[in-house]
Amino acid sequence: VRGATALGSLSDILSLRNFSTLQLRSDSNATFNATNILLESTSNTLDFDVNNVTAGVTGKTLTLPGTLAFGHNSDQTINVTGGNNYTLALGDITATASDHSPYKDITINAAPGVSVVLDSFTAGNWGNYLNLQGGGQVRITGNLGNTSDGSVLLFVNGGTTATLQGPTVKSGTATSDAYSYFVQNGTLVLDHSNALINNSSGTGIKKSWFVLGTTTNTVANNTNSAVYLGDTNYATGGIIIPAHLTNHVADGGAAFPNTGTFIIGGQNTSGVNTYSNQIILGYTTNRGKSVTLVSATGGRVDFKGSIQKNGTDTTAGLTINDDDHAGMITLAAANTYAGSTIVNAGMLSLAHSNALGSSTSVTVNSKTGGSELAGTRLELTNGVTIPNTVSLSLTSNATGSIRSALYGRGSGTNTWNGPILLKGTNGFTHILADVGSTLVVNGSISNSLFGQFLSFRGIGWTGGSGVINGKITLSSANGHVQFHDNTTWTINSTNNTWWGTEIAQATVRIGQNNALPTNAVLMIGTGGTGRLDLAGFTQQVAGLLDSANGYSKIIGNSSTTSDSTLRYVTGSDDYVGVIVDSIDGGTRKVALTVVSGALTFSSSNTYSGATTISGGTLSLGASNVISDSSAIILGGGTLNGGGYTDTFGALTIQANSALKLGSGTSGTLTFASGTYTGGTLTISNWTGTAGLPGTADRIFITAAPSGTFLSNITFNGYSSGAIRLGTGEIVPAGVTAPTQLAITSVNGGASPRINTAFSVVVQVWDAGGSPVNVTTNTAVILSVNTGSGGLAGTLTGTVTVGNSSVTINGVTYNQAESGVILTATRTSGHTLTPGNSSPFTVTAANGNWNVNASGNWSTAANWTSNPLVPGLGAGDIVGLNYNITAARTVTMDTTSRIVGTLNIGDPGSSYFGYTLTNSGGAGLTFDNIGSSASLVQLTTTAADILALPITLADDLSVSNNSTLTISGPISGTKGLTKSGTGTLTLSGNNSYRGDTLVNEGMLQLPAGGVINGGAASVTMLTGAQLIVSGGSLIATNSSNIGSGSQGLLVSSGSASFAAGLTTTMGSSSGYFIHVTGGSLLADSLEMGRTAAISSQPAEGLNTDGLYINGGNVTITNDLEMGVHNLANSSVSTRIDSGSLTVGGVLTVGLNNGNRWSILDVNGGTLTVNDTATGVSVGGPRNGNALLQVRAGTATVGKISLGQAVVGSTNMTAIVNLTGGSLYVGIGGMWQVSAGANFVSMI
Repeated sequence: VRGATALGSLSDILSLRNFSTLQLRSDSNATFNATNILLESTSNTLDFDVNNVTAGVTGKTLTLPGTLAFGHNSDQTINVTGGNNYTLALGDITATASDHSPYKDITINAAPGVSVVLDSFTAGNWGNYLNLQGGGQVRITGNLGNTSDGSVLLFVNGGTTATLQGPTVKSGTATSDAYSYFVQNGTLVLDHSNALINNSSGTGIKKSWFVLGTTTNTVANNTNSAVYLGDTNYATGGIIIPAHLTNHVADGGAAFPNTGTFIIGGQNTSGVNTYSNQIILGYTTNRGKSVTLVSATGGRVDFKGSIQKNGTDTTAGLTINDDDHAGMITLAAANTYAGSTIVNAGMLSLAHSNALGSSTSVTVNSKTGGSELAGTRLELTNGVTIPNTVSLSLTSNATGSIRSALYGRGSGTNTWNGPILLKGTNGFTHILADVGSTLVVNGSISNSLFGQFLSFRGIGWTGGSGVINGKITLSSANGHVQFHDNTTWTINSTNNTWWGTEIAQATVRIGQNNALPTNAVLMIGTGGTGRLDLAGFTQQVAGLLDSANGYSKIIGNSSTTSDSTLRYVTGSDDYVGVIVDSIDGGTRKVALTVVSGALTFSSSNTYSGATTISGGTLSLGASNVISDSSAIILGGGTLNGGGYTDTFGALTIQANSALKLGSGTSGTLTFASGTYTGGTLTISNWTGTAGLPGTADRIFITAAPSGTFLSNITFNGYSSGAIRLGTGEIVPAGVTAPTQLAITSVNGGASPRINTAFSVVVQVWDAGGSPVNVTTNTAVILSVNTGSGGLAGTLTGTVTVGNSSVTINGVTYNQAESGVILTATRTSGHTLTPGNSSPFTVTAANGNWNVNASGNWSTAANWTSNPLVPGLGAGDIVGLNYNITAARTVTMDTTSRIVGTLNIGDPGSSYFGYTLTNSGGAGLTFDNIGSSASLVQLTTTAADILALPITLADDLSVSNNSTLTISGPISGTKGLTKSGTGTLTLSGNNSYRGDTLVNEGMLQLPAGGVINGGAASVTMLTGAQLIVSGGSLIATNSSNIGSGSQGLLVSSGSASFAAGLTTTMGSSSGYFIHVTGGSLLADSLEMGRTAAISSQPAEGLNTDGLYINGGNVTITNDLEMGVHNLANSSVSTRIDSGSLTVGGVLTVGLNNGNRWSILDVNGGTLTVNDTATGVSVGGPRNGNALLQVRAGTATVGKISLGQAVVGSTNMTAIVNLTGGSLYVGIGGMWQVSAGANFVSMI
């Protein structure tokens, strides 16, 4: 068929019989106007194909508007092939009623790329199979149904997409098994505005819609679409909508008049299926029947359309029959149905606060068993609040581990307000809070026949949190409440009842006093770390059972405002967990009260609240199980030490109580103090002699208790009453007499300060070391047993009749030191053995300047040590280091001070200096108890001044990196060491007799500055310099200039070294002695290396060695250049002006054949008075020496060239006169060396 015109007009029937084929082909838009085409008899075919007409033709339509009639007794086929976006438009297809052979196939093969549009399909009386296959698209725009008692079974196969748009999908009466849809492999699309599904009656209706395989089925976006199930009691079938349900409308719906089943999910067990259409329950007059929702094979379906009641119906409800634990039905809209809600399997999730509509009850029945958390659940998700008009029944049974649960999930807080009834026998019922979620239970929880476990849990051991505000009443004798899965549950209700509380692996926080039942036993840590948070409240428990599994068990208090108390009654338990004060940031305490029963502690508890035993027994199961700070209050119960050792806080006797010691053990129980309010304390198992220390378990009280306390203690087997021995031990009372003295306290236990009054307590003891009252006045006197200092002040006292001690006040000690021991000696009264104190330390008074002002040292308010004024004794650390805003003066007034360390200098950035001066002749002594004292300058920019007399009792280390001046005189037997890069100026007349060591920086003696106390020596190290600029330096012992130092500079004044001056030879560093004025006098001068001169020099050095360009240098005896310590490199002495006078021999030499030493006269005068050797040019070993006169005058008694040979000598000795004058005296000029390799020149 070519062209667009209509082809023919066949008014008669075109009949195909017995394997006939009608082929219609066209490449144009064409219409075949056959009125009726009848396919009957056996296996006829309509074949539509465009492949063999015109290649490349697309988008064409072939229309057959007439009716296709199929006989019932044969399978008939329509083939549509060719592709190219080809459309076949068919009219009605009708199965004739002439043949009653049921269920013959009518097949439409729509190849990929083609579309078949069918106006309608009507089955015969006995029904037909309508097969849609081939992979193309088939769309039925009209009715798909039967005639009267027949039915249509629609097959969708081969990846075909079938779209149903007709208003009636199935109707009539069926008397045999009838199906509407059977989707094996393809897509079935409901696209209709008012379709009736299974709108038929009859006992044979089984399923309206049956699906196999992985299919995608869609309810299209048509306004007011509705799906109806049959309205008779026989309509037990339902509708199955498979996985990936999409494109739903919100204003349509599905109506369930009675007990139909609505199944969604298919094979999609991991994805989310959505049904957004409206569902109407109780649609017809036969109302009141509930409808079942199923998520097939464990899939998830979200019902986002509303589920409504029909009119005033109040009985039609929902039943969820889903795969146990796997499937999930979500009600996400505000619903209005009013009947009961029953969850028989899987999970019903409520994602809207009105998801249950007007339903007043939810029943959860788990049909199958499952371990752990498996079972049937009612879920609240994403912050819903279910009203209190809805009750919840949770049914569980031990048989088969059948369990049901209420589950809070998602972000936010989910709230259940209605009552909860636990049903079943001896099973697990769960209330679950997922991680990140909070579940609030405001309704009451009660049971009927329920027993065993109500379990508050999480999911997968990572739970969320829950709040229980409703009262829990479990009437069964073994009703048990468990908390698990790392969840946190807060219980705010009271008067709860159940038998046992198990905190398996969770935190339980109480929000009221006795939120847990007061008669319930408590077991903690059965599945992991378990914690009971008392949260500032009191909780009574009827037992603390040991789970014996090694997990942590903690009882504590998270409150920051209130203490908590744990009360123990009736049980008999060994608790191996711990009771602590703080958990989760709490700052308050926990106390323990044992009311009755027997409780044993076997772990180390750290709670610090009081331990009260008002009844029953608290036993120690190990040593150190109760905190040292926990007071013990005995109010009618028994404390059993069990032979262990422990330390407690105060002991209070409040009522008749008992303290039981171990039998034959050696434990000690130590209490901080003792208080009596009533009753008698009976102590059992004590062994020993009354009045003497015990021989087994012993009791000590650190602070002496009152006589009333002791008189109300009875030791079994001994007379009533107790005494406290001097060691603090409590023993049975006995008759004792005073025998000895003891010093029990010095300054109340604190270290006394030097020269500051303190107290001493002297006590009279019996032979057992216990205090005993004297019967006659007894005088005592104090003395020093061990220590270098002396006592002063009040040293005597009297122990009067009826007392056991005396306190002597006003004792002073004048030395800061440790290990001081005092002795108390009796001088009259009882004959007593002297007693000693324990060793103690006498400390100095430390302090820092604390005002931004000048002031007097003696003003206590100026110091951080107020009311003490620092500087009372050796070792004191004092700081003039306040961040001042201008130069300040501190005046040491009235009294001289002693320090071990003085820190001086403004530490801030304002760079202002301190001046420490004096009045009334006060001075400062540096005494650090035998160690080096320190003077430390803190600033690096400002100048600080000490303008007062200073005495060195210990060597003084001065460290300064800026300018520091000591203008007062320094005296004493010790020396001074200078470090730091700054300049230390000594401008006073100093007479200290120790060594002076310059390690770093500059030590300067200006005019008026004197070091003249017979100083042992002066030493200058690398980088250091000693400058005499008008002052006077007198060193009586040998002094040294170190290698690499800046050495000695004399510009004016005088420097005298009576025992000589040496320099330290180094292999790489020189030194510098520079005289520009004044005088330098030394008994001798021994010079080591100054430089490395590898060839004959033209002149001497003016930056190393001895350089004179003014002033006078006098060496009384010998001057050795390069011979001292066998110097292995060059030595230089140069005179540009001034004078050098040597009374002994002047030697120029070294010990290196490749180097030179030089004595260079370039001005001024050189005088060498010795005539026996005079100037020795050349040493005793290898090396070259040069005496050079370039200007000025040199006068020498003799010139000796070389010395006696030592080994093989390679030496050159030169006297070089290039200017000035050289005078040689009576000794003449001699070649002394006879070495074969010796060379001498003039």
